[in-house]
Amino acid sequence: MSNKVTVQKNKDGQVVNVNTNNPEFGYVRVGQTIAKFNSDGWLNTENRYFLLKGRLNELQNSGLAAGFEMPGQLVRQESLEPFNDYSQPKIAGESGVICKIEGQPIYSRIVYDRSGTMQDTLIAHDNKEEIMMGIANTGVSVNPGNISDAFETEEEVSNEIEEEVESKADNSLNEEVEVEETIDETVDELDLETDFEL
Repeated sequence: MSNKVTVQKNKDGQVVNVNTNNPEFGYVRVGQTIAKFNSDGWLNTENRYFLLKGRLNELQNSGLAAGFEMPGQLVRQESLEPFNDYSQPKIAGESGVICKIEGQPIYSRIVYDRSGTMQDTLIAHDNKEEIMMGIANTGVSVNPGNISDAFETEEEVSNEIEEEVESKADNSLNEEVEVEETIDETVDELDLETDFEL
């Protein structure tokens, strides 16, 4: 079960977001809600986000509007190696605890798969006790489905990907920003918890 990938508007009701470090560039945020049952039978719902990046004038003339449905899906990829210089380890919800396997942090990102054929590639963390203690310390009540399949919060994902976009554009003020996670590159790169970050 999943909803369509749709174009999202920002808090000001705009679709195209201007890069604050370089106003020649911008991004459009797309999102998708994924709902699936985990191995314990708990229904988990995850909001995924991705940033479509480009030159501001091209984004403004793209015809994208809030609620516009995009083909394909948003796919979660996880790895024990950072995907790029901006990769941050996966955090288990609001616990603040990094998801790990055998002490190694797990990195997670969301990619846009226009073809709709890619599958999530997830790595199961083995530090559930540490995560449960972290959750207990926050005082947040969670159901077992959330504990067994912990993902970053929407706000964390959103902040992370927006910081990545700002930083990338900042490093290339006089050259075009390469869109690292374009549809074609994503399909070519991959054989294929949960972040456009957005």
